[in-house]
Amino acid sequence: MKPIKIDLPSELDSIELHPIADLHIGESNCNMGKIKNRIQRIAETPNAYVLLAGDLINNATKTSISDTYSETMSPMDQLQTVCTLLNPIADRVLCACPGN
Repeated sequence: MKPIKIDLPSELDSIELHPIADLHIGESNCNMGKIKNRIQRIAETPNAYVLLAGDLINNATKTSISDTYSETMSPMDQLQTVCTLLNPIADRVLCACPGN
């Protein structure tokens, strides 16, 4: 992994860290309403920052634990959806790491 350096605004007294992981966008049990609410809350909180910790999309395959027949969207649609969802808080993401 490549280390990165983030310079936070010096006027911040504190920050909220929001780990976001295991959204599994594209899986039939994914709760898009909860995801959207959480992203909106982060966007509305000036000192909120995000740690992305993997498995944001489901992308089931024949050999994975997930069921390819329960996917609600294609892998490309999953990727486009997560990018659209996270766009309002893109400047709040401090780091991202892969899933499993």
